[in-house]
Amino acid sequence: LKLYYRLGVLNGDPAKNKREKEYYEFSMNYGFTFAMPYMNDTFDFADPEFAALLKGFTRNVPISNEPRGNRHFLYSTRVHVGLYHLLMKLGATVNIGESRERIERVLHQYEEEAIKAKS
Repeated sequence: LKLYYRLGVLNGDPAKNKREKEYYEFSMNYGFTFAMPYMNDTFDFADPEFAALLKGFTRNVPISNEPRGNRHFLYSTRVHVGLYHLLMKLGATVNIGESRERIERVLHQYEEEAIKAKS
């Protein structure tokens, strides 16, 4: 939940605000789908179920007059969605293992820096 506040996706308490609850539920489900390619060593972007999930999210985005999320989050999301669509068109199967290791190293470094900053 803290991550969604830090990214600027949530502005209020999902337990108290129906609109924020919609954003939270959408973000959780979208985040899970977004991360699916990173959950195994390889990922088949030609999988029609994955394409259907992504397409479903574009149809079910909670409507808002203002963008939700900080500029880095919005940019990263757009880049990933574009990349995913390109990989789906190519019918690519991608080896994710090496990328996942890099991401885990960066996240670990970030966590260590955050802990040091609090000390």
